[in-house]
Amino acid sequence: MTTAFAICALVLAGSAAAQTPPPTTPPPTQNPPPATQQAPPPAGQKPPAIAPTAKPVVPFPADAKIGFIDMQRLVNESAPGKRGQAAMKTLVDRLSSELATKNKEIQALQDKMKTQQNVVSEAVYNAMVRDLERKNREAQTMSESAQIERDQLQADLIQEFSQKVQPIVEAVRNERGLWAVWVLSSESGIYAVHTGLDLTADVLKRLDTIK
Repeated sequence: MTTAFAICALVLAGSAAAQTPPPTTPPPTQNPPPATQQAPPPAGQKPPAIAPTAKPVVPFPADAKIGFIDMQRLVNESAPGKRGQAAMKTLVDRLSSELATKNKEIQALQDKMKTQQNVVSEAVYNAMVRDLERKNREAQTMSESAQIERDQLQADLIQEFSQKVQPIVEAVRNERGLWAVWVLSSESGIYAVHTGLDLTADVLKRLDTIK
């Protein structure tokens, strides 16, 4: 599921950190205590894994007038987005199964024609040729209809999802007194952005409350 949005490029420069004098190094003691060494793991046992350091949460800038949301994350992680993906998968699986069944019929008829080409009469063989042509037309029609059905469901899901997201984003924008909320995507054109401006988590939390 993708959503097209026209977005201006945004580059925000971070403020320079205040310089502090270097800390004073205390003089070394005469007899420093021995360094604590961790016992090696037993033979054949892997050392314990080091837990990844959690990224610090960057607060939303108090003087910010814009924000952004990650639409793909909303689709992937929200309850409405997951329901839409499940509905699309169900449709695709059904259409693929129906087309696969038709292709098996075509393959079985082709195999039969190869083995009986010199056995059956010309009239019988010509009937099989016409049957094969009919099945190929049916498969082509099924494929075209399946594409139309997939496109229609995708369009309906995008419209339904957008109708749920837009009021939430507008409420967040109004509460924070922002001028605009951009949509971050591969087509957005945003080259660099302050991570604190990300409103996705806030929108995601509210979106999950919608049935």
